[in-house]
Amino acid sequence: MAYLNLKITMISKEHYNKNISGLYVIVDPDFVLGRSPLEVVDMAIEGGARIVQYRDKNSPKSDILDICNNISKKCQNSGVIFIINDHPDLVLSTDADGVHVGQKDSSIKSCRKLFGNEKIVGKSNATVKEAIESSQLGADYVAVGSIFPTSTKKDTRPAGLDILRSVRDSINTPLVAIGGINEKNAKEVINAGADSICVATAVTASADPKTSAEILAEKFSGV
Repeated sequence: MAYLNLKITMISKEHYNKNISGLYVIVDPDFVLGRSPLEVVDMAIEGGARIVQYRDKNSPKSDILDICNNISKKCQNSGVIFIINDHPDLVLSTDADGVHVGQKDSSIKSCRKLFGNEKIVGKSNATVKEAIESSQLGADYVAVGSIFPTSTKKDTRPAGLDILRSVRDSINTPLVAIGGINEKNAKEVINAGADSICVATAVTASADPKTSAEILAEKFSGV
């Protein structure tokens, strides 16, 4: 893709050189089939995940801190990007690579005040207008979804492939597609312009997360 080299330059940081592309797996303790989230993280990484996000909307913050410390070490040892959902302060505490925020969460500006340009800030978007604004405000990646119906978030808004294509035509910021993506539709999403596909249950609720991750990661072959 002609815009790939530009994107890598745009998201290079002072303390790391990582790019947002390939398989991105969200690990949520509510969707791991009763397994340890750390075990699922290991299997996702072994299967080829290039980015791991930890999302936990229910546990005490102290518990989230503990598990994120462990995930951060695993990701650093494997050369995988580690993103924390919704807790920018924990990014510094755990030496994670960045934070993912929604439209109603912390702003990109407030995250930058906390850790400058040294960490990744990704933001969720459901419309072209939101995606352009996130890009202009300095998001390191723009997440667009829900591309397809999803069971992991009840309050998500539909976006779809047409919105994804329009966003791709409008910005050069790395583009992450999220929502209802699986091995059957992943290639269609990549062809619509996504640099990264973000999945949760397609890997974490699989009987074999490693193999499921391998199948999805392979979708980027030849891109």
